[in-house]
Amino acid sequence: MANFLLVHGEWHDARMWDGVVRHLESAKDSLDIGEIIAVDLPGHGLRQSFDIRRITTDYYIEAAVTPVQVKRLSQITLVAHSFAATFAPQVASRLGDALERIIFIGGMIPSEGVAPLDTLPFLTRKMASIFGPQEKGIRLPSIVLKRALYNDVGGVEATKRVAQLVPDPYLPWVTPMPALEFPDGVSLTYVALSEDKFLTLEMQRAYAASLPSAEVIEIKAGHEAPLVRSEMIAEILLRGVGERQEEKTDEEEGQAAEQEEVAKVEDE
Repeated sequence: MANFLLVHGEWHDARMWDGVVRHLESAKDSLDIGEIIAVDLPGHGLRQSFDIRRITTDYYIEAAVTPVQVKRLSQITLVAHSFAATFAPQVASRLGDALERIIFIGGMIPSEGVAPLDTLPFLTRKMASIFGPQEKGIRLPSIVLKRALYNDVGGVEATKRVAQLVPDPYLPWVTPMPALEFPDGVSLTYVALSEDKFLTLEMQRAYAASLPSAEVIEIKAGHEAPLVRSEMIAEILLRGVGERQEEKTDEEEGQAAEQEEVAKVEDE
């Protein structure tokens, strides 16, 4: 039974997956799907805090891993959007054999030892470094966010969505990327977003190339594909998920066998 763990990227919260979750839920009648978990990372969504200075990458990892471990799930598909890709290797390590697939959507995957902030274009990095990011968190000006994230959304809708974004804790952005090591048997897929104005297609292709034996899928979508192209993303996540089978319990099988024996006796 396929279980999904959805981890949002920078400035967002679990709500960015609402459309994807709806499509996955609707597929449960025909496909073998179990739990669908969209987490709020610390400092985001229901886990917002007035003081985000002490939030580290380890906090992010724990937030992603805990609900899966509590439910003791297996056959997990980890879906990491944008910044969530930077700590996906540690999440994978913690999940171990319970993890089946990782799907990166416009994932940010710096080289080992390089911090995510250092991979951004010079001007973007400068904008992210002003206005006291250590205390207030990292957030770009609204006009930049509209152009970078919502270039494929209408102006009014883009303004509304930008207003829902929150500053990112500073420490995860300056934490060096770990080695790209994943548990044996875990399949990797990188979904590159051709209309992305935050992470260029060239950058995404380079990120994808750094992944060992990864399948690469390019789709016509902007950075916010899970929000704006939720059905398309859900279709990608559902590839390879088996059809649902009606499972009989031991008791039901025993009753069926007993009824067959009775029927044979009556026929004789």
